Amino acid sequence: MSSSSVLRSELHSTLHDRERRKERNLSKDDQLRARRYGMCEDGRDGKLKYTYQDMVLIWDPLSNKAITSWPLSNKNNERQGRRSGTCRTEPVLIQKSMKHSTDYVEAAHTMMSYRIQFRKDSWTSHTVLVIDMSGSMRIDDVDGARCRSDGVWTCLARDFIKSQLDEGKASLTDVVSVVLMRDMAEVVLECEPTDYVLYNKLVDFREWRNHRPGGHGNYEPALEQAEVLLNKNRSGSCAAALFFFSDGRPSDRNKHDLPKRMGELASRIGRRLSITCIGMADQDAEDFSILEQMVEEARPYGAIASFNKPSMNADSLSQIICSQVTSSLTATKRELTNLSSGKSLTVRSDLIREKHNAPDDHIPTEDWRLFNDKTRYTANVWGWNQKLNRGDSDAFCRLIDPRCTACFEITVLNSTGEAKEERGVLCSTCKSCAFCWGCIKSKRAGRVHPRTICQQRMQERRQGSLIGLDGSVPSFSVALKRQCFGEGAERVAFKFRFLDESGNFTGQRMVAKESRFVDDDGVKSSVAADYLTSKQHRYHVEFMRTQFLASVFANKYNETLREWEDHFDRKLQQPRNNPGSIRVIANQKARIQKIPRIRFLQPHIFELVDRKENKTYNVLVEPYIDGRYRKYNTNNGGLNENFLGSSTAGRNEREMTGANQSLLELLVGTNGRAEVAETQQAGLGAIVEEEEKECSDAEDSDEEKMVHSNETHVFDRIIEEGNRVDRTLTNAKIPDEDFMQAFSHFSYVRSGGRLIVVDLQGALDTRLNGTKEFVLTDPAIHKRRKSRRLHRMRFGRTDRGDKGIRDFFATHTCNDACRLLGLKPKNTKIVGIAKPTIATDGTGLDHFPPIKR
Repeated sequence: MSSSSVLRSELHSTLHDRERRKERNLSKDDQLRARRYGMCEDGRDGKLKYTYQDMVLIWDPLSNKAITSWPLSNKNNERQGRRSGTCRTEPVLIQKSMKHSTDYVEAAHTMMSYRIQFRKDSWTSHTVLVIDMSGSMRIDDVDGARCRSDGVWTCLARDFIKSQLDEGKASLTDVVSVVLMRDMAEVVLECEPTDYVLYNKLVDFREWRNHRPGGHGNYEPALEQAEVLLNKNRSGSCAAALFFFSDGRPSDRNKHDLPKRMGELASRIGRRLSITCIGMADQDAEDFSILEQMVEEARPYGAIASFNKPSMNADSLSQIICSQVTSSLTATKRELTNLSSGKSLTVRSDLIREKHNAPDDHIPTEDWRLFNDKTRYTANVWGWNQKLNRGDSDAFCRLIDPRCTACFEITVLNSTGEAKEERGVLCSTCKSCAFCWGCIKSKRAGRVHPRTICQQRMQERRQGSLIGLDGSVPSFSVALKRQCFGEGAERVAFKFRFLDESGNFTGQRMVAKESRFVDDDGVKSSVAADYLTSKQHRYHVEFMRTQFLASVFANKYNETLREWEDHFDRKLQQPRNNPGSIRVIANQKARIQKIPRIRFLQPHIFELVDRKENKTYNVLVEPYIDGRYRKYNTNNGGLNENFLGSSTAGRNEREMTGANQSLLELLVGTNGRAEVAETQQAGLGAIVEEEEKECSDAEDSDEEKMVHSNETHVFDRIIEEGNRVDRTLTNAKIPDEDFMQAFSHFSYVRSGGRLIVVDLQGALDTRLNGTKEFVLTDPAIHKRRKSRRLHRMRFGRTDRGDKGIRDFFATHTCNDACRLLGLKPKNTKIVGIAKPTIATDGTGLDHFPPIKR
């Protein structure tokens, strides 16, 4: 408000006030500004007290007269005079929504608050706001706000509540609680739905007449109340958020215990929890080391935690709330939503988490489940056989059990499948069942291994559904750690080790992965069942297929590099080579050898039976990746945050409110949301199948035809041209990471435009001889929805189909690695197309013409 508009305001004065103003050298304009911008609190006898900058005004609302005014004490003047925010920038005044201030609407809000207490399964998020209301929050040093507390409440009401409601990102199923941090913690809002009535309440909190800052700021009681509130709903489908604001160091005596307490909270909730801590004070004026330690303690447990120190202005605080609090909560809600159906996903509640980078155990402890006896044992180990890739079940193959078939205890086969004759014998007919001498002498072997079983095993071996051991599984006695050490968007990871006959760890470190969710398919089943008919099988089959198919393209990529090496070998063997050309060719070959190769881990699935707890664990096991684990590219083409307001939240709102849609529209304004939802769903970057015209084999797109050439293979032309490869190798110093983006592009081209491999993550292994290899796991594949050759294959929730392919190329710029591999930008035709031949290895892919020698 400008000075001229302030002067136009009418404020009467009493004779006493005029005398005091003259005596204290205060102007009428100062009183008018204090009346408009001052922090209001109740005075005596119905009067109101306004505090603004360095003065106090007492005003009578009944007579609209100023009773008296006086300047603050010299101490406060010195403290506030250093930097007065209201002197620098005019305060921002937000108004309540008068439409939602009626008794009827407030009663509806109260009814909804009561109803959601009994419908906790419908909550999509629960945010706990912990706000420091100690005495220092009265200081006026925030530009654009009347004081520190006013700045916090203004930004929360405007940017966290109203902004999300206006954009359709929040709904009644997003629950908010507020804790005030003073000497003791005070819960002023408990589990209230997000609507415009809640916005009005936060606007009221700005005034000191409702909550006046005072006392000390003790972190521990506030953190304890926040923990109690977050524990009110432990549903795995509810995203949890903690907003912790303070303007100074904690006043607690045991302040060094606070980080540990925050870590304990994060260990129970894990990745569902997002924590935003804000320390707002003059630069170097306050010590926020405890607040930073609280954030650092929460991160190793998978929580999305951040510490922010805004500058002393309302815009900076507003930006943090929009970019950190709102975005992290939205990201968590997106992870907990099946974007193809809009249904909520429920995170498992039985998870126990350990800190990242916790030291490994050298011997089994009580934290490990040991599966090496009759009550806990490994029932089967499954692998993936590319020759059997004809369907979900047929692609799995079972590894030959190296234990005695009858007594199930004594190991009689070593890791390569050879019998240890001093301890048992292998069936000479099926070559897949072994027996210890004790079972043979007691004739138990004949009873458990009749001729029909033997013939069945022989047939399974011929078909490839039963395969021998290859050394990757040294033992069927294993140990699974109870605490998970990693939690991703789709899976949780546990430490896994093999056991020797003495019960000690043997072999390399392994990782066991399970689904993070308990969804409507019952992925986490506690009933022991045959693996190929269990619902856990349907979860793992998509991961195994994705990993296997990514390995196919990695092998093609490695073969291309080997063909280049062979090409330079042939050039070295050519006659009439002078010493100079030999050195150049040898240098080019050495450069090719230093290009990183790519290898995807080959997992196995262990079916572990626990008769003590009557459970069956179906875990996917693969080697632990040593080195610096990195994510080289993502699922790409960021998902649309705005989708959440129109699917899960909208459905839960309707379930809670029943047929009273007019009341729903009144509380959260869903009239405008319907139009927003249509626009959002139309452009949704989610796992949604899109309607496209199906192409026949004769009408394949140009992208599908980019793979082959009439005369030679595309890479053959690169080798034969030679000079271009030489120039690329000589002039460009290609970073190793660029080959990851190039590999994704490579997989698209080599598949004929039918799919693309993305979300590449793992570590770069550098060997002593200078060669390098990317060891990768957990890829994602986007498949064309109308691809005839791959129509039976599914690649899980991360498969975003045509949308994912388009998003990759919308963000991908071909680098030197792409040019070295001969990859063209998308939609650029490669002339001379050769018709591919149909694959017979069960991959559903094409065989490509070999490079001509």
